[in-house]
Amino acid sequence: PTATLTIAANTQVKFMPSAGLVVDGTLKLEGGDGSPVVFTTNYSSTAGNYGVSVGGTGDKSTLQYATFEHINLRLEGGAATAITNSAFSDATLEIYTREASFTVDSCTFTDNQRDNQYGIVARDLPLLDVVNSTFDKVYVGVGFDGVQDESALSVADTTFNEVRHALYVGSIGEYLHTVTGTNLTINSTSSHGMMLYSAASSFTNLNISDSTGYGLYSDVRSTLALDNSSVKNSDSICVYAEGSLTATGLIAEGCGGSGVYAGKKGSTMTG
Repeated sequence: PTATLTIAANTQVKFMPSAGLVVDGTLKLEGGDGSPVVFTTNYSSTAGNYGVSVGGTGDKSTLQYATFEHINLRLEGGAATAITNSAFSDATLEIYTREASFTVDSCTFTDNQRDNQYGIVARDLPLLDVVNSTFDKVYVGVGFDGVQDESALSVADTTFNEVRHALYVGSIGEYLHTVTGTNLTINSTSSHGMMLYSAASSFTNLNISDSTGYGLYSDVRSTLALDNSSVKNSDSICVYAEGSLTATGLIAEGCGGSGVYAGKKGSTMTG
């Protein structure tokens, strides 16, 4: 816990099967633009490894300009405040049991092997902020459950391509969450574009297209507000807001079922 591990730019760390790196103190990644720290494996991605696990207290670790190839990154407690300018390929970012907010900024998540890989899994933290990031071919872009009332997910200026679900929030269904999104693009989902449970959600400039299931789903405990948003070409209902819906400037087009199914607790639609 009192140690600091520093990994220099352009360093490649290769893992044997079942091996991993556990840092209970401080991890400092000194990667730069064009010279990342790379975590990878000598073996195929089907050979299991422990990945990289960072704990510690005081949020002293620095996570930037890193590449994770078939290597998951797990952060617990007060490990770090953010991860920036990093790439995850067939790898998941896991964030667990924090007392403070965490930011994911300018990161990419890809799963070209299509083996049900999540981009981000976040549980038991008050706020996750995802900005300027891209999710491509992952199973779920962001899976979030704060495991506490009033925990929040904020996503801005982010794109999701060929995912199953872009956002999956509140899977436990017991706690009330807040979800905000600005300038989000979701293309070609193999199921519902979003799954929102027990969430007070608000989206501005949200664009969802080509969903196999619903474009957007929120359950009866949820409230949904949409501003200048569009949901197009869903095989089923474009917007399914079972609780309540407030929409201004909504476009629902090319819907296999209803354009909007909403309002057990009331709805208001304008323009």
